[in-house]
Amino acid sequence: MEASVCGAGPAGLLSAICLSQKWNGNCKIDVYDKRPAPTYSNKSWEDLSSSFYNLGLGERGITALMEFGAWEVVRDACILVPGRVDYQPGSSEPSKKMLTDKKYGTYVLPRDKLVSVLHQHVQEEYSDSIHLHYEHDVRPIMDTTSTDDDDSNVRIQVSNLDTDKIKIKDSDLVVACDGAARTFVRYFEAQDKKNKDKQDPISIVRFEDNNQRVFKSIHFQLPSDWERNLNYAVRSENSRVIFDALPVNLEGDYVGILLFRANDEMAEEQVDPQVFRQFLQQEIPQFSDFITAIESKKAARSKSSILPMFRYVTPRLHHGKNCVILGDSAKTVKPYFGLGCNSALEDVRIFGDCVDDASSIADAVSEFSSRRAKDIEVLVQVSASLDKPGLAGLFGFIFPLILDKIFYKLAPQVFAQNIIAMLQRDDITFQEVAARKRSDRIGQICCLSLLFATISSLVGSLSVAATTIVGSTSATIQ
Repeated sequence: MEASVCGAGPAGLLSAICLSQKWNGNCKIDVYDKRPAPTYSNKSWEDLSSSFYNLGLGERGITALMEFGAWEVVRDACILVPGRVDYQPGSSEPSKKMLTDKKYGTYVLPRDKLVSVLHQHVQEEYSDSIHLHYEHDVRPIMDTTSTDDDDSNVRIQVSNLDTDKIKIKDSDLVVACDGAARTFVRYFEAQDKKNKDKQDPISIVRFEDNNQRVFKSIHFQLPSDWERNLNYAVRSENSRVIFDALPVNLEGDYVGILLFRANDEMAEEQVDPQVFRQFLQQEIPQFSDFITAIESKKAARSKSSILPMFRYVTPRLHHGKNCVILGDSAKTVKPYFGLGCNSALEDVRIFGDCVDDASSIADAVSEFSSRRAKDIEVLVQVSASLDKPGLAGLFGFIFPLILDKIFYKLAPQVFAQNIIAMLQRDDITFQEVAARKRSDRIGQICCLSLLFATISSLVGSLSVAATTIVGSTSATIQ
């Protein structure tokens, strides 16, 4: 068997490992990526880019890595973050929450480090079956021998960016996981638009971003008397900036994300370092003293990065008889709830199950669409509904979280955890999460309605009783 994996990010490298195991090593798997081969050290912040960020691996991602024997090497590169400290505006003391209810806990590492670890794992354990090709550009082309895309194979055009050599390659399986670039999906979308008779044309559903945020990364070091394995967060007055910091190592080195509104002057490139320094002291005084003048200047001068928009591919996640679409190629969400990388790794696990259950590659890619397309649609829709500004955010996100916390505490046998906690679980699909929360909302509304009706009836009864007593007293006086 031969496979071409287009994209060497976490999902692409895990896909290659998955296929090598499913095919018992009797295969040739070529992994292509436009970027140079990954190199990572714990001192990467010395060349810190504005887009440097940490990932939090949770249940869905860890379960997928365990499935393919890659978790131990990844875990050794992670830091277990057991809790979170929040500084809210107007509060004199931070709130600290230890995450004791998680199945595995949250393991944190920089994205580039995760890629480097998986890259090295492939080289050490799978060099006979998996071949890594960096600085190669890959684009899809359709097999012209068939007039029906559903009955044809996807071929790829591979361009070596170093030698400018180009070749056309046929594969038994093509895995399109080239991230948010979506070279394959955009090509399939354009091809399907040309075919007016196409029954289920692929399209990308794009959500309007009415709560756009951009970010800059900044390195700092916590003093030795602070807990150096926690997640620290600050929300400034009027939410001008949200600061979220995760550890890079246990020696106190942290990378913080400064999350700005898109039009904030501090989000611009080449901000005056003195002005930026004053901004940090005013908005995040809890941590500004730990940020050196050099790091502050680097962040001031850096260009901010844009968070991904909410998007998903529909109605299917395959094309032709041999191409599957997964990872960020299939959907993107903002990283607020830790579901980007985790759901991408889970895609690989689910596709692996499809390979086991199907009798052919064509059946496997089609089955993946059946199992996953609607699920990622729900994930993106739910995530987008939680990212609303102003009153929409208050009633669509904050208020439901408060209700969930109250009702789950009062009746955990009846009501489930809040939606963010449920989305992390690996034993329930995103569709099941959405259905469960709809059921909870109906139950909560019924309980609140009954409570208000009872209170109203009680107030009415007390009012009648009071009127009767007053009337009787007046009659006695007369």
